[in-house]
Amino acid sequence: MKQMLCQARKPFPMGGERRFEAAARACRPALVAAVQRLVRHPSYLQPAAGPAAPFGVAIDICLDEALQLSRELGLRTYKDPLGYYGYAEVGEGPQMLGIFCHLDVVPAGEPRTWFSPPFEASERGGRLYGRGVQDNKGPTVAVLQAIRLLLDAKVSLTHTLRVVFGTDQENQWRDLLRYRVQERLPDASLVPDASFPVINAEKRLIQAYLYGPPSPALSLDCGGHFNAVPDRAAYGGERQKALQTELDRLGYPWHQEGDMTLVLGEAAHASQC
Repeated sequence: MKQMLCQARKPFPMGGERRFEAAARACRPALVAAVQRLVRHPSYLQPAAGPAAPFGVAIDICLDEALQLSRELGLRTYKDPLGYYGYAEVGEGPQMLGIFCHLDVVPAGEPRTWFSPPFEASERGGRLYGRGVQDNKGPTVAVLQAIRLLLDAKVSLTHTLRVVFGTDQENQWRDLLRYRVQERLPDASLVPDASFPVINAEKRLIQAYLYGPPSPALSLDCGGHFNAVPDRAAYGGERQKALQTELDRLGYPWHQEGDMTLVLGEAAHASQC
């Protein structure tokens, strides 16, 4: 049987932040287990797997997992018939607070560059390491657990509280495009997908292709994902010697791989550019 997220046996009194934090700390083992349940799914963009899995099997299974976690906590759930999004909610009322999370991740890259398997969420030194732990599966679980603690504390919810699970945030945001068409937009929203303190805006997203006449003098391979800065770029043109000289002058690492010059860098999320 799958381990459920922590549920308090008795309501804790709302006497201050310390009591709430103590209840959250008591749930830590279950929180870790829940994060691991989501991280084990390699939910990066893959080819569509039928009409109800537009972004691949792994993302669809991860969405199902998040909805199951929500049901274990007693939340109402809904899954878009075409698999673009899902949500869990509690409360009733004329207004809605939306909390937008996402379950898709950036590809893990080369497994040999990880100290532990990227889709296992290994714990070291009090921290979890794995693809998606911070962006955005860990915050997703934290939101669900916070709602459970509020319910255990008998907090009266006078409006609807909805947690939306996105599936295409790392690429083209097609999940939210469909959500806007199919669902009512919330009266206010939070997005737990950034660093402290509060961020109230996000820079524009530009996705572009460069086109030009083919040339045997230039051959570049910089990876194939919009949302990730590659950790290497290969050049196979006629000016490799000049490139290598310049790389040495600048102190950038490279090595020869067959008939290509492989320039080594550091992988990063595209938002870091």
